[in-house]
Amino acid sequence: INNWRRKFENGYLQINNLFDYSDQFFNFGNLASNLKTSNIFTSVDYKYLLSDRFTFQGGAQLTNTRYTFDNQFSEYLYSVADDIPTFKQDSVLSNNPTEGYLYCNWELNDKWNLSSGLRSNILRDRHAYLSSQFAVNFQPSPKHRLLLSAGRYNNFSTPNFSLQSIDLLTSYQAALDYDFKVEGFNLLAAVYYKLESGQFEDAEMMIFNEVESVGIELLVRKSFAKHFEITFANTFIDQKIVTDEGRFRSSSDFDYFFKASLQFNNEDYFNAALSFIGRPGQYFTPVSGRTFNPTIDIYEPIFSQDRNSAQFNADNSLNLSVNRYFPLGDKAIICFLSVINILNRKNQ
Repeated sequence: INNWRRKFENGYLQINNLFDYSDQFFNFGNLASNLKTSNIFTSVDYKYLLSDRFTFQGGAQLTNTRYTFDNQFSEYLYSVADDIPTFKQDSVLSNNPTEGYLYCNWELNDKWNLSSGLRSNILRDRHAYLSSQFAVNFQPSPKHRLLLSAGRYNNFSTPNFSLQSIDLLTSYQAALDYDFKVEGFNLLAAVYYKLESGQFEDAEMMIFNEVESVGIELLVRKSFAKHFEITFANTFIDQKIVTDEGRFRSSSDFDYFFKASLQFNNEDYFNAALSFIGRPGQYFTPVSGRTFNPTIDIYEPIFSQDRNSAQFNADNSLNLSVNRYFPLGDKAIICFLSVINILNRKNQ
């Protein structure tokens, strides 16, 4: 990672460059995969301070990503035993989007702030797209803040073992956030809507091309006794997916997603946190029948046409983390302990 920045009288110029490489391998039964990924990212950005209340920023970004797959698949997806026939599939995928963007932020006064941005690919070798966003920030007093935002966003999918393709993903999003803050107390509330389109895959390797989400979030945080802080948060997610067969609930369609934590922070002694996470079980598509395959002497499962119609048991976890910071001159040692799922619940 390399960063260069030059400051001018009314702004600054910044150049960033990144390179990373990874080599991943896994095997399970008769499945095997070797994925090599290389990524080069370069960006040039300039921020111009037109006044104390108005800033303008623009730039360009070049990304060069290459994926090399060396995979072995089972000829029968429902059986990965070592003695089941396999086939090889090698492929090389690359993605080289070059994007330009413009962004401006206007502080109208001490209460109102507007911001807007545009982003588009400059060299349109495969897909032409335009991303846009707009936000209004209203702060009537130091205690209260409202943020209304909306936008259309684009990015590309990351290929994986079972879905070896790079597809353009598009989402439309809108959100309203409220923040109330006084000394020792903070309340956050939000409602949002998101519509995503493209090609997606879930844990069951089911392909779908649209995801619609509606969410409501609430968080309450309270500090007390100088070193303690307690937090409660809950999220409601109504999420649906669209496949060639119709519209179904997603695996993460949750009536609640509850989080609670109690933290103790004292640098002279130690820091500790006891946290609880609880949510309903994820949905899945059950097996509704079977048919015998004499070629490999195995039964082939037949899945229900009603996608995500069954549900795992609720998932609850109580966790503990403790850490201590030991300064040693110009160096330091951090010791930590983490205990996950203290109650040893057999979550699915």
